[in-house]
Amino acid sequence: MLVQTPKRAESIVATQAQFDKLRAGTVDLQRNMAAKLEPRLAAEVEKVSKAVSIAQGSSIKVRIGEIVPVSVDRNDSKVLIYTVLSSGGVTTGKKVEEGNTVASTAYCFVKGKVIMLAAYRQFTSPQDLKAARNIADSWANALIASN
Repeated sequence: MLVQTPKRAESIVATQAQFDKLRAGTVDLQRNMAAKLEPRLAAEVEKVSKAVSIAQGSSIKVRIGEIVPVSVDRNDSKVLIYTVLSSGGVTTGKKVEEGNTVASTAYCFVKGKVIMLAAYRQFTSPQDLKAARNIADSWANALIASN
């Protein structure tokens, strides 16, 4: 589980209209995710590979393959949750690990701030979809209720 706010958004106080626009844009992105993300994804994955390699002190290469939108699980004035499946892998030296991952991401609107929650899980069965969705929804509910 990750909890984050983009650095460039830390000092911004968002309005409900801006959050609504973010929700609409994200739902629209689900319709053609691969084509819209691919141009930016390669550079981001390279940054992750470099950062992880530096942190671990050895060469690590991260690869993200196909990204498939699964569902928009919640879409209301305070929370948007969506789920995607992706294939990918990590190469460490000569060791290659491949697999599929499910990620449920929640955008939460709290006191003028957008907080992103992301629940990641190895995908082996439909139960993993349900578990990732439940984690994201549970954390989003707790965040909204406590603020």
